[in-house]
Amino acid sequence: MTKRIRVSTGYKPHKYQLEIHRMLKRFSVVICHRRFGKTILAVNELIDKALRIDTARSLPGVAGAPRYGYIAPYLKQAKAIAWEMLKAFTANIPNMRKHESELWVEFPHNGARIQIFGADNADALRGGYFDGVVCDEPADFKLGVWSKVVRPMLADRNGWALFIGTPKGLNELYELYTYGLEEDNDWVSLIYPVTETIDDIPHLSKEEIEDIRKKAEKEGKENEFRQEFLCDFTASTTNTLIPIDSVLAAAKRSLRRDQYEFAPVIFGIDVARFGDDSSCIVRRQGLAVFDPIIMTGFDTTQVIGRTAVEINKHNPDAIFVDGGRGEGVIDGLRALGYTVTEIPFGGKALNSKKFRNKRSEMWYLMAQSINTGLSLPTSVKLQTELTLPMYSYDEQGRIKLEKKEDIKERSGGSPDIADGLSLTYAMPVRPRIIPRSTSDNRKQEEYDPFDF
Repeated sequence: MTKRIRVSTGYKPHKYQLEIHRMLKRFSVVICHRRFGKTILAVNELIDKALRIDTARSLPGVAGAPRYGYIAPYLKQAKAIAWEMLKAFTANIPNMRKHESELWVEFPHNGARIQIFGADNADALRGGYFDGVVCDEPADFKLGVWSKVVRPMLADRNGWALFIGTPKGLNELYELYTYGLEEDNDWVSLIYPVTETIDDIPHLSKEEIEDIRKKAEKEGKENEFRQEFLCDFTASTTNTLIPIDSVLAAAKRSLRRDQYEFAPVIFGIDVARFGDDSSCIVRRQGLAVFDPIIMTGFDTTQVIGRTAVEINKHNPDAIFVDGGRGEGVIDGLRALGYTVTEIPFGGKALNSKKFRNKRSEMWYLMAQSINTGLSLPTSVKLQTELTLPMYSYDEQGRIKLEKKEDIKERSGGSPDIADGLSLTYAMPVRPRIIPRSTSDNRKQEEYDPFDF
């Protein structure tokens, strides 16, 4: 008979940490304010699972000892915080093995191992498996680390994942949180703003939080407080071209057909620049934007073919294609007899006194349209991308949009769909003849995007 030994890690969860431990599912997204104790919670969830897993049972998938991971955006950051915490909370467990250079601890009774990783070195993750993993601030991970590296590592062992973080706009964490709100037995999303927890977290006081809020207000950093303490995904930075709340408002709007059927149908086609980017077709008619067609992994011929299908289906009045990487698509469509217009993002703006280049102008016009009645589809990815670019002014005082490459480097995402939508604002397009069914007193859209 195996002798059971009772050990204490020293972890004493507060009310909401305990609540989270009890509510976790296979995939859990936990949004919590600063100083909540999310790292302590996550590390102890890993320890608890590693202690309790029964290796005598038949493990599915890959044979081997249980493996758990804690992944932070940067290995240096993970080592400074999570590694020290992991060692501290396992210090009272007899005969624990640990490896300082490889950052793992191993439990003597079952061989279960918890290892610390950084998303900045995805190669260190490849080739293994996970019974469970914590993703700390996944929105700051390098692009594809979760979807292409970590997620497949859970498949063999039917592993679980816990995502923890604090809002920083509409990003990958927001997408995961939104997905977790859907009715899915494997997913759960939880959110804890400081206004709900302040009375039950021992190390925080109302006076301290109020002092932080006042300081943020005094320094003009109210949005930072909203993000970090109120868990507000809608708090935008001051130089964001399209505020998050404007995007969310546009996504809630719905239009009747008679409110846009008189307007020209316009296609914006953004062609993938790199292997992990997507080509997309965005269709807009007046103030109505429809679900985008996203083409990932398509070659030029496939993009041409799919675009031809959509053209024949919707008979657009104008087709604007990104000229930066879309030469092959443009030539292919023209060879098939379609009329398309090449738009160089870096080209001269129609209003060159106000905008640095064509892309800055198109995005500005799109932003104005969002603020004046545009109806966006329910695509969370499009909504996320619209909030990514920041703007500034050049030496001539013209509006300059953040480069796509810089956005990708900063956020890990590429605004491919949003660029496609912006292309629908490239040039004025003559309105269609109003259908006979349209009454004489029906108003057309009043917003003129080229009325500077």
